[in-house]
Order: sequence, then structure tokens, then C-alpha cells
Amino acid sequence: MTGERGRMQPISEGRRAFSVIEVIVAFGLLSIMVAIFFNLIPSSTLASLRAENRLSASNIAQNELETLRSGAFSDLAAANGRVRTERRGSTQFKVETQVEDIAGTRSDYIKLAKVKVTWAERQKNQSLSYELRIFNQKR
Repeated sequence: MTGERGRMQPISEGRRAFSVIEVIVAFGLLSIMVAIFFNLIPSSTLASLRAENRLSASNIAQNELETLRSGAFSDLAAANGRVRTERRGSTQFKVETQVEDIAGTRSDYIKLAKVKVTWAERQKNQSLSYELRIFNQKR
């Protein structure tokens, strides 16, 4: 503290100042907390991208099944073995469709539609599969 004439005044009994070591320790702790915070940002961005890709794949599969369900029952055989690609954002999705007879049932009454969606995420292939039983409404 500076006095009236610019001289340093001693610290009074009731007041205490920070030492240089306390300031260095405080800056060190602050630096560690900031480093931890900035390390969390990339992992949360990756988790968000993974969730977005899984949601997109789910939407693609559901749309494909809905298209099969809403079409004519006789057109299901043409969809068997169909493979196509679809791009959403920066991700390329591969959509595979299979239509099969269900054992023990009449093939002109019910079919099993399967849709598998695959995509690459950080050099690893990811996939999800949906199934739907489609009934012939006009029998």
C-alpha cells in the first residue's frame, strides 16, 4: 500500500495480502480447470455426431419400411435385394432391403421386410436393422 507521500506502508494487523506463491498456485489450478474444460469439448462433439448419425440411420430405415408398407403387396418382391446409398450431411449411408416369406405362413398373406442401414464412423462400420411384418390388405 502506498501512503500519502508514495511510501510503502506496512500491512495492518487485520488485513492480509496474497503472496506470490498463492497467486502462482491459483493460476496453476485455473490452468488445469481450463485444460480439462477444453478436453471435454471434442468428446461432446463426437458424441453429438454419433447420435446424429444413428438418428439419421433410424429415419432412413423407418422411411424405407414405410414406403414398402404403403406400396402394393405385389410390389414387395421387386424390393428384395435392393441396395442404395443416401447421403445426409457428411455421412454416406448404405441401405439394404430384403423381403422374405415367413415360415409357416401363407406367402400371399404376409411377408417380412428387413432394412439394414450401415455407415462409417471414425473408420469403424456402424449398422442398425429394422424389421416389419407386412400384411396383404387386399386378399
